[in-house]
Amino acid sequence: MSFMIRCPNCQKVLTVQDEWGGMELDCPYCHDAMLIPHYQKKSRKSGKTGKGNGVSIVKHVVRILVLLLLFIVVGVGGNYGYGLYKAYRFMNPKEDDFVREAREKYLPELFSSSNFLYSGSKVTGFKLESSEKGSTTSREFKGTVTFQRNGRECSRPVKITRSIAGSRWETAAVMDWKYGDKDEYLEEDADIFFKQWKRLKRSDLDLKKASVHDHGILSFRVTNGKEESSVYVKISQDEKMQVKFVEIERPMPKPEEIVKSVLANRKLWEDEKWIYYGGKPQSAEVKSFDVKKDKAVFKTNITFTLNGRSRTRPFLITVVRDGNKFRRTYEIDFDYKSSTNYLEEDARYLYFLFSGNFPAMLKDWSFRKAKVIPPGILRITLGKDTYRYYRQKSTMTLEICFSAETRKLSSGRTGSTMVYQVWDWDMPAVRAVLADNFLHGKNNYKTNHSRGYRLAQASVDAGVSHDYLPLAQYLLYECYEYGYGVGKNPRAAFSYCEKAAKNKYPPAEYKLGLKYLGGFGCDKDVRAAYFWLKRAADHGYKDAEAELEKIRKVYSN
Repeated sequence: MSFMIRCPNCQKVLTVQDEWGGMELDCPYCHDAMLIPHYQKKSRKSGKTGKGNGVSIVKHVVRILVLLLLFIVVGVGGNYGYGLYKAYRFMNPKEDDFVREAREKYLPELFSSSNFLYSGSKVTGFKLESSEKGSTTSREFKGTVTFQRNGRECSRPVKITRSIAGSRWETAAVMDWKYGDKDEYLEEDADIFFKQWKRLKRSDLDLKKASVHDHGILSFRVTNGKEESSVYVKISQDEKMQVKFVEIERPMPKPEEIVKSVLANRKLWEDEKWIYYGGKPQSAEVKSFDVKKDKAVFKTNITFTLNGRSRTRPFLITVVRDGNKFRRTYEIDFDYKSSTNYLEEDARYLYFLFSGNFPAMLKDWSFRKAKVIPPGILRITLGKDTYRYYRQKSTMTLEICFSAETRKLSSGRTGSTMVYQVWDWDMPAVRAVLADNFLHGKNNYKTNHSRGYRLAQASVDAGVSHDYLPLAQYLLYECYEYGYGVGKNPRAAFSYCEKAAKNKYPPAEYKLGLKYLGGFGCDKDVRAAYFWLKRAADHGYKDAEAELEKIRKVYSN
């Protein structure tokens, strides 16, 4: 066995064998002779001192404290863990346990409340349908409760909320629907609201019938024994089913009521002045509607048969409140100028309508063919003569333009829904429209500048005022400005542009302003340019505003 000693001369640590004890050997480092001592085992008892005994006692105390602390931690941690487990089970209960608790505890507590709408009803069942986490400390359970009320079984959606707030663990049940969304519930509960309304009014009226008029609105048909009347009540509620109701005026009709009234209104189609007199309505569809307090407008497509043919036309139905009643008016909601297919479909009927008002004039003629001349001008050929029709701005007024080769007529007839106007042979308005078609290739016409120029010139030279005179003057400006069908002539172009502008034609006002601004065909005049550009902008011509802004920037300084 080896042990370690230190050289007394050089203090180096040396490893020696125990059998060398008592021998004198040389140090391998300093080579000085040294005596090797005998190896002695240390005794534990002999090694202990008073100081060592104190350290041992401290160690024992520390061990005891550590064990005590560990015991406390395990105890507290166990209780906390058990609390977490209980909280988890409270927020995530087993379905069967929760359904039983809801049926036997939470829902009966709700139905026993004196302010509850169904107070006194007996809960018979509960079906859990879904659960979702509301926040970190709450959860919502949704389902359906069934209960007995007045000998009848009812069912309603219900919501049960569980929440933890500090040491408070709460469960609350509320109803989960609105009368505005559930018309069937509103109808089932109508008798409750009638009793409450009757008690507040102290009325002797009896209920004949209760029905849902609209979402969240009940209609009571009541009688006092002599006559019947209707009462309308609007229902509102909060999530605790505290219900309020307010008696209101008769609400505006719903789209489905409008459809029924259209199909039931026979008087409209039996009016000889009605454009579709004799028609039989087949179906109706409300496309859009705008309902206000005392007025409602419904845009409706009505399909009807007339002369054996089925037709569909857009109608405008206006409902106006008149006391506790409503007045309805029906108008055609289209313009023949934009609905050429309607004009062509109605051509034969329009001819018969026209001939009925001028029988002596048309007794020798028969209908041959009809052709639409856009925009909205109908040409009907009867023998050698031509009858032209077009639609006015008024939705219920039709203006029929008549042309005769052998005679000119100036007589006319005005009805409540129709206006007939007799025109002469030249038809300057029609020529202006056709000139626009030929000059610009509109409405499937092939571009023909020469023919367009001649038609525009003829329209202006007719010497009569008509709706399309400014258009004809502007077309002549384009012809002389750009050489359409005639040689360019800046002075003539300026003259016709000025005439059209004075007749309030916005494109002409704009062009005239540019001419004054640049001195094209006239002397340069910034004030005149600003005046005409401002008029064009006021009449809705967008390009004029940009030119005005340029003038303001240049001349602002």
